[in-house]
Amino acid sequence: MAETSTERLQAGSRLSFRQEGAELVAYIAKPHTMDGALRLASVHLSIAQQPGFYPAYVELMTQAYRSFVEAATGLKVESVRHEAPPEHERAGHG
Repeated sequence: MAETSTERLQAGSRLSFRQEGAELVAYIAKPHTMDGALRLASVHLSIAQQPGFYPAYVELMTQAYRSFVEAATGLKVESVRHEAPPEHERAGHG
């Protein structure tokens, strides 16, 4: 049986950012893999590269991640890991 989004979140997840073409994309992903990652949001690189924007985007995505996970699981999010995807799963590889 296919794993549900809630089961995936309960098993552990992280907030991952990656560049895909002209976008900076935020994902909710399992630890150590991007398989089955949930696309949370994206922003065009021309915006993401403006001074001061990236830290604000990360904070907004962190809040969105917390809200999403807490709503889906009913569990309080204690901390949020920000990790790059594994090298072999980064945009432009494989």
